[in-house]
Amino acid sequence: MRKDPAERHKKVLEEIDEEFKKVEMQGKKKEEKSIICPNCSAIITLEGRASQKIVVKCPICGEKGMVSFEEMEEKHKELISEKTKIRKKKEKKHASKIASYLSKFQSFAKSNIIELVLISIGIVFLFNPTLSNIKKSFTLILIGFILIFILSEKGSPNSFQTRTTKPSSSNKNRKSGIRLNRNYLKKIRLSISDKITLTLVIWILFLFFITSDVELEAFFVLIFIGMLVVRELTDELTTIRLKHRMDGFIYLFLVAFIWIVGEKIINVLNM
Repeated sequence: MRKDPAERHKKVLEEIDEEFKKVEMQGKKKEEKSIICPNCSAIITLEGRASQKIVVKCPICGEKGMVSFEEMEEKHKELISEKTKIRKKKEKKHASKIASYLSKFQSFAKSNIIELVLISIGIVFLFNPTLSNIKKSFTLILIGFILIFILSEKGSPNSFQTRTTKPSSSNKNRKSGIRLNRNYLKKIRLSISDKITLTLVIWILFLFFITSDVELEAFFVLIFIGMLVVRELTDELTTIRLKHRMDGFIYLFLVAFIWIVGEKIINVLNM
């Protein structure tokens, strides 16, 4: 049986009404978006529908403005991209800092390999803390730190340059050769920091061999006295930076000296 054209027309209109209702419901559906205040850069989260204009008031600075939901969507994308750029910039900066620290540590380790080996061996001795091992550990660690902080940059034998001259019988060339040799000897002379380092290392090793393992306190005190004497004798010859570094060692030994004296006084009073 064929349907009446009026009924078919009515059914088509109902289907169109349903489609319009669906579109209208989608338009009424709210979504959350975030925008940035142009005055104080605060992040504001809003709810809105498509093609809707919203009056926005910043809760921080009170700035007002009208924003459409389409603009909010664009600003939301800008906010996400800006956050991504900031995060990548921070990650890149953090990675560059780590790389610079690693390069500095590598250069420090290469230039102070002997000192670091001495300190490492001294730390190994502490795993079995007998009086003898404590004395050996302290000696190696102290020498290692003295070489790091007081010894100046060491020149390698390969850095010495030789100069070849054509044989000549003139006195002028002989005199110039003698002057060159004198300048060469002046260049390889020890600096004041090298002399201080050599003196302290010899003094520490001398005390290490003449004192017994039981005389640890005397070993510490004699090293402290030797550092005070070297510091006083070289006061006018050293730079301010070298003086501060030597003072750091002296302050550490001063604390140890006060500890030893205080312990002795307490033992005497308890007797």
